[in-house]
Amino acid sequence: MRAAKLIEKQKIIVSEVQKPELGDGEVLVKVRAAGVCGTDLHIYAGHRPDIQLPRVMGHELAGEISELGRGVRGFEVGDHVSIDPVLACGQCYACRRGRRNLCTSIMCLGCQTDGGFQDFVVAKAADVHKINPDIPFEHAAMCEPFAIAAQVLERSAVKAGDRVAVFGAGTIGLCILQVFKLTGAEVLITDIIDRRLEKARELGADMTVNTSREDLAEAARRFAGEEGVAIVIEAVGDPALAEAALSIVTRGGRIVVLGMDKRPTQLSEFNFVRTELDIRGSVLNNNKFPQVVEWLEKGQIKPAAMITASYPIERIDEAFADITENPKDFLKVMITF
Repeated sequence: MRAAKLIEKQKIIVSEVQKPELGDGEVLVKVRAAGVCGTDLHIYAGHRPDIQLPRVMGHELAGEISELGRGVRGFEVGDHVSIDPVLACGQCYACRRGRRNLCTSIMCLGCQTDGGFQDFVVAKAADVHKINPDIPFEHAAMCEPFAIAAQVLERSAVKAGDRVAVFGAGTIGLCILQVFKLTGAEVLITDIIDRRLEKARELGADMTVNTSREDLAEAARRFAGEEGVAIVIEAVGDPALAEAALSIVTRGGRIVVLGMDKRPTQLSEFNFVRTELDIRGSVLNNNKFPQVVEWLEKGQIKPAAMITASYPIERIDEAFADITENPKDFLKVMITF
């Protein structure tokens, strides 16, 4: 079978490797589509020294079941599926509390173990979710970013009528936008790329703000009044934006941060204590695939709107090079098999 391995910084080669063997309770999935995520691009660029090379990246994937391991029930060969890439130990304190996304030994397909940029992947049956065969594989591969959004939905506790600001209109920000609109919330979304903001408006954004030329605080006042927005989502990974969130959120509001940056954030204790702000993190997803599959099968979310290009596996190195050279031209790129 073919596997696309990142062998060094900015160099992916496709080579023939041995098909993986099945264990008890596992399924072998023939990958049909896998999305390129921002995490993959960081690994490709050499910004993740914690990831050991060579590595087959890709944690947003969909395909069809090729083989069933001993003891697997509820699946058949040929079933169309998407795979939750979160790999948890099931034994640590977080796992015992039902928060597997916080596992102390957390791993993810395509990061700590080989992922979806290859013809076949082995997964635990518990991590595999059936998808209606009428749904294209490229759309099914979008379950993972929507699961990230579903996790943010839970962490934010957004409800109908809330006025929410989402920082960042990349793939994750647009997934969050769609999921929040399902609740009846009103959403302001920001970015510095007009094309992405145009897409946000197509997907139901109530207000868009290009922060490279518009004042965020003034836009937020027009959107939510002097009291401020109820919830701010920081989906970019910029400490300055976490600070900016304090300037537009209402008293007793919530800030949810899922963008990751190791630089420190300057937050005044006085400001968030006196207003009883709730500042939360959100990471990966905690068993959110069933909800996402339901949304997908009911047509309540629109993955196709965010897919801007597809490349066959043979051209994966070209795909990564194109995205790296012209990032503004792409939202979600799919690798197909």
